[in-house]
Amino acid sequence: MTPTATQPTTATAEARCPACGTEQSAPQVLLRGHDRLTDAPGEFSVVACADCGLAFTQPRLAPADFHVYYPETYNAYEPNARANASLGERIGALQRELLVRYGPYREIWRRGPGKLLDVGCGTGDLAAIFGRHGWQAHGIEPSEQAAEHARAAGVEVVTGTLADAPWREGSFDAILFNHSLEHVGDPAATLAAATRLLAPGGLLAIAVPNFDSWHRRLFG
Repeated sequence: MTPTATQPTTATAEARCPACGTEQSAPQVLLRGHDRLTDAPGEFSVVACADCGLAFTQPRLAPADFHVYYPETYNAYEPNARANASLGERIGALQRELLVRYGPYREIWRRGPGKLLDVGCGTGDLAAIFGRHGWQAHGIEPSEQAAEHARAAGVEVVTGTLADAPWREGSFDAILFNHSLEHVGDPAATLAAATRLLAPGGLLAIAVPNFDSWHRRLFG
């Protein structure tokens, strides 16, 4: 059965900026729309914080709504690495390899093998690249289906979120957020939890969408 919802749950009547915490009594609405990816119900607004300028979605999802907006058919949960991969999939694998070597994770790559955690690892494609080059690759992922694909790729995955993290403080030499931080309701608390898991001198690397990019301005 396909889960349904009439309108996403909002935790507060007013918008609170998830970055600086400022209450937005009359936030600037940049755009309105629905979930085009899954066609899930409800209307959302993207608003800008009057203080720090962060753009964020309102209302924010409550945990009870996650299964509606992140179904098992969500594209990040679909396996990419296959023995009979298409040309497009092989190009995608090459792009991920370049992302590791020359993109936002290059400082981790250059540091050399250690123990790595990919938060919101999806099917484990990114963490698996590090694993193939000597890293102890771990992941945490809310989708059990995606976690199973990641385990098949050689990544040690815990199903859940950082709130469920079973590791001790200082367990990891590097932690990645590859387009996962923008999906959490309280990014500051999530980053604080990740920082506690870093060993002294460890690296935290984050990739998130740039709302001020030309892509967004062109496509709206």
